[in-house]
Amino acid sequence: DNQHLAPEYIEHLRATLDPMAFRLFAEGEMLKLTGNHFYYAYSDKNHSTKEFDRQYPFFVNIDFNVGNMHASICQQYYNGDGEKVSIFVDELVLKHSGADTYAMIDAIKARFYGILGNMLITCDASGRNRKTTGVSDIVALKNAFGDDSVRYRSSGNPRMRKKQLLINGILSNGLVLVNPKKCPTLNKDLNKVLQKEDFTKDDKNKDLTHSSDGF
Repeated sequence: DNQHLAPEYIEHLRATLDPMAFRLFAEGEMLKLTGNHFYYAYSDKNHSTKEFDRQYPFFVNIDFNVGNMHASICQQYYNGDGEKVSIFVDELVLKHSGADTYAMIDAIKARFYGILGNMLITCDASGRNRKTTGVSDIVALKNAFGDDSVRYRSSGNPRMRKKQLLINGILSNGLVLVNPKKCPTLNKDLNKVLQKEDFTKDDKNKDLTHSSDGF
């Protein structure tokens, strides 16, 4: 009912939110969005059989945790409507006492030897300050792969609720796909991560949340 909003704004909401969130925020319906699943819009329709293409640019999305490092790999294509679709086609999971940023650097170099020039790393903004050992995580990545190969949100991470609405919107609109056979840890996260009453992730299960944090 806000007369000062341009009509295009409603269409923007329709294009970026999932249908349940649109009914809540644009139409004012009193409804509960999600049950208790954080990624409530994820379903079989987000599955893909596409595999990693070594000839094509790729993103490595990292979550920092000492002893439990995760990276998901995606490549971007355009669908028939000209929309960019991110397809998650591989993952790296390091779970051992020496699993830190340096171990992940070694794993990335081994997995993608010869094609590192096609890679862009995206990572948690907290890595600016966090140190698994030595320099900050982001500095360690830049030292290993070059400044132009590492990207993070300079203003810091957005609020959890904002991230949840964004990711469920693009999942609902089919703009993110996952190969569950190549990304079993990520697929498990997207199916099983729960949320708490304040809409933050329930992280009591230590085997969950890390892969989807990077995602």
